[in-house]
Amino acid sequence: MGGEALIGKAAVDGSDSPHFAIGILHFESADALQSALTGEHASEVIGDIRNFTDVQLIIQINERITP
Repeated sequence: MGGEALIGKAAVDGSDSPHFAIGILHFESADALQSALTGEHASEVIGDIRNFTDVQLIIQINERITP
């Protein structure tokens, strides 16, 4: 469990970054993620994002691999 934030600086060609920021949240398991997304305070926490931005929220699920 943990997280990090990435702030977009630029695209590869030097133009503006396609994303202002990316938040990365780490969960122990898929079940832990589902609990966070559907738990008692989920709508309150996700709704709070609107206090900081008016962009459309995109949630992507990834799997970390180590080469």
